[in-house]
Amino acid sequence: MFGDCTFQASRRWFFQQSLEHNLTDTWPYQLYATLPSLPPILGAAHSFDLMYTTGDVQLARSNDTSARAEWARSYKNFTEADAALSRTMIDYW
Repeated sequence: MFGDCTFQASRRWFFQQSLEHNLTDTWPYQLYATLPSLPPILGAAHSFDLMYTTGDVQLARSNDTSARAEWARSYKNFTEADAALSRTMIDYW
């Protein structure tokens, strides 16, 4: 309920206003991915989508040994489905 009041209501209002002002190149989305460290009932953590839109998911699945890749791996064992979603999200952004 808290998330609906603080995030979803304002998100819906923003996109309604965008449509009323002919700002049609704005798109809402909801990410249903979860982190193993959080109870599934909480859903996606705030800003978790950034890992998908910045390429960190692909980085986590690579053989890269950089600190950033290790950091991304620490959040979740990303699957090929996660990587495909990430590529799609990056294409849209």
